[in-house]
Amino acid sequence: MRDVNKRGAEINKEALLIRALLQRGLKSPTAEAFVEDATTHCETLATAVHTGARLDRNAEDETTAFMRFAKARFSARALQSSVRTSRKGSQNAAIDMAAGTWDPFDPGRERDKGAPTPKGQPPTWQDVRDPSSGAA
Repeated sequence: MRDVNKRGAEINKEALLIRALLQRGLKSPTAEAFVEDATTHCETLATAVHTGARLDRNAEDETTAFMRFAKARFSARALQSSVRTSRKGSQNAAIDMAAGTWDPFDPGRERDKGAPTPKGQPPTWQDVRDPSSGAA
């Protein structure tokens, strides 16, 4: 159960950051969907911990994959990487996110002119959920 509890705490930690950004003005359908999924996974994990029930294999695999996805795409480190890639600087990025004019979590966002194209994008949640895509 400790592993299950730890997984829930990790997912919740990343979701809290994103919730705070959304409350401050970030406009991001991707981030909103992430928070909804994170809430569902945290509820599943909390139920298992509080009832002492073992997760079935599917729930175990899905929540583990979601935790990795959350760290890769929605952690403070991932946000810092998006800011660096955008070449906005942290202050301008914060202003643009609060104004709802820049979404650092949109996987299809256009890069600022002159910003280098990243060598590889982190997997999307759909990629993680579909092991046949090869991105997980």
